Amino acid sequence: MGIFNLPIIGNIVAVVIMFGVLVTIHEFGHFIMAKLFGVYVKTFSIGFGKKLACKKWGETEYCLSLVPLGGYVAMLGEEPDEAEDDNPRNFNNKPKWQRFIILVMGATLNIILAIVLFTFVNALHRPVPVWKDKPVVVGWVDNESPAFVSELKYGDKILYFDDKKVENWDQFLILVATNPNRTVNLKIERNGNLIEKQVKIVEKGKDRAGYLGVFPALRVQVRMVMPDSPAEKAGIKPGDKIISVNGKNIVKGLEQFIDLVKHSKGELEIKLERNGELKTVKVLPEGEGENRKIGVVIELPYKIVKLPLGKAFVTALKDTKKYTELTFSVIGKLLKGEMSIRSISGPVDIARISGQAARSGLTNFIYIMGLISLQLGIFNLLPIPMLDGGHIFILLIEAIRRKDLSAKLKERITTVGFFLLITLMTLVIISDILKNLNLK
Repeated sequence: MGIFNLPIIGNIVAVVIMFGVLVTIHEFGHFIMAKLFGVYVKTFSIGFGKKLACKKWGETEYCLSLVPLGGYVAMLGEEPDEAEDDNPRNFNNKPKWQRFIILVMGATLNIILAIVLFTFVNALHRPVPVWKDKPVVVGWVDNESPAFVSELKYGDKILYFDDKKVENWDQFLILVATNPNRTVNLKIERNGNLIEKQVKIVEKGKDRAGYLGVFPALRVQVRMVMPDSPAEKAGIKPGDKIISVNGKNIVKGLEQFIDLVKHSKGELEIKLERNGELKTVKVLPEGEGENRKIGVVIELPYKIVKLPLGKAFVTALKDTKKYTELTFSVIGKLLKGEMSIRSISGPVDIARISGQAARSGLTNFIYIMGLISLQLGIFNLLPIPMLDGGHIFILLIEAIRRKDLSAKLKERITTVGFFLLITLMTLVIISDILKNLNLK
């Protein structure tokens, strides 16, 4: 995608576009409801920092500011010296239900945008791993993993993770990733018998996510056979599934297959599955070493999802529910010290992820944008002073007390929230830098 192919510049451009859109949408939610309820809006800015260009339209100044990673809406009543102004258009003088709607609408638009973007991708073009929704049947085990130590084996079907029923690989890998440094009980079906295994999940990778070491079998299926190639001469046909090469089962996908072809000597004995029947052929590859090949094109282990609009919307709602539950699960584990702060992505990591998504295609970029929009909406609703959720929490306290907190107390709470956020962001940015420099 053009400029996105330049990693550093592409990452910066991608994250600027992404945050520019998401924060503008967020602030527009506050802006439109403030206008609707008659609050005096002084400024609506895309970006923050030094104002580059401004245009006054009606009573509001619309600005484009220097730093494009955000935006803001300045309403009468937000500054300490305006807090007790008796102007009826002051934000603080509006009924609590109106203030609540103004505050919550930013995050609401982010969540709605996430659903819209998920729906768009589901209806247009979404590559999904073929194993994602399949039962958790072990295809192979990493020899240096907790699964190997606990003697999990090829063909094991994992039914329960502690007391939680395991539906598919997508759910199972999320459960593993969000439970590092825990010993869990797996209920397994092996050769028709039910057994249980205690497995210690370890931390692994930049994010220190949980790692078990079991993977789905990635089968290799022939999509095309080149004319006059060794594969064609041996009778291999499109649609054939390659089960093994020289007696070694193909369970790790394309890379394993290519490695076996390149590094095996002489003729290959390839076991195929065709229309449910097994067949063995002998193939003599052409070329030597790294150039050794049999002349087939392999199907990628992905399926392209293109759903009718109604079904795409329902799937988007399910995705939103899944990611929301996952987000709150991670937040809970972070607060309890069960997960590392490295599991949080800050601006450096988000820039890297955004750039990678942009380079891999428009639909991937849009899907990631939807995911980050959802996270932004959820994060802003947390009851932390300075965030929308903090202001909403204060409103709820005032509603319960039937009395407003003093402007001075609110200012102190906001100051504490500011320092909490700065501390959190500093820790996240440091963690980001350490992750991306591969430092501990």
